Amino acid sequence: MRVFITGATGHIGSVVVPELLRGGHEVHGLARSDEGAAGLRALGALAVRGSLSDHDTLAAAAVRADAVLHLALFDTARLRAGDGAGAAAAGIDAVRAMGEALAATGTALVSVSAVARSASSGTSRRSRTRHLPPAPPPSSTRCSGSPTAASRRRSCASRS
Repeated sequence: MRVFITGATGHIGSVVVPELLRGGHEVHGLARSDEGAAGLRALGALAVRGSLSDHDTLAAAAVRADAVLHLALFDTARLRAGDGAGAAAAGIDAVRAMGEALAATGTALVSVSAVARSASSGTSRRSRTRHLPPAPPPSSTRCSGSPTAASRRRSCASRS
């Protein structure tokens, strides 16, 4: 499968790209710099030079793909310059450009998102974090082997 990925060299993409390549997929990753493009090529991916504001590039790469993963949360250049709203808007505009290009194709577009909260809100990031229990392994059954086994047993018993 040919997969186009924005944010291919970022925090999430740097984990996803090698996994897709190991799975035998053809990965086309958006790269803003020569360094990022070289890094993608070194992994075995193809580099698509551009940025989130290059809507024609995004749309063209998206329609050539079998699936699109939008992993670039923000325009990082704007974010570093202190323009958080502009950085977020660029990400939304990128999704819109790819979505419009893909509308009639049936190609999957998966997008990650984040919600930021200012430090002035009085709530620290740590205090808002919830740690979820790990998912049961794929070999476990529906009615046992998980942190919620009791509720699943009740649910399974009611189906018997």
